[in-house]
Amino acid sequence: MRHLIPLAICTVAVGGLVSGAYVGHHDAVRQQRLQNAQIASLQAKQAHAAQLSATKQQEQTQATINKLEASCKQGLAAYNNLTAFAKAHTAKPDCSL
Repeated sequence: MRHLIPLAICTVAVGGLVSGAYVGHHDAVRQQRLQNAQIASLQAKQAHAAQLSATKQQEQTQATINKLEASCKQGLAAYNNLTAFAKAHTAKPDCSL
C-alpha cells in the first residue's frame, strides 16, 4: 500500500507527459501542413501570374501581327492602283507570312 501513492503519482505524471507530447506533436504536424499549404498557394499564384503574363504577351503579339497584315494589305491595294510604268519601278509588297 505504501507504494501505491508514489505509483499513482508517477502514472499521472507519465500520462500528463504523454498527453503533452501528443498535443505538441499534433500542433507541429498541423503547423507543417499549414506551411505546406501556404507554399503551394504561393506557387500557384506565381504560376497563374506567369500564365497571365504569357497570355497578355501573346495577345499583344497577335495584335501587332494583325496591324502589320492590315498595313501590308493597304500597301498592296495602293500598289494595285499604280500605273504599269510605276509598277515597273516599284517592288510589289509581299504579305505572305
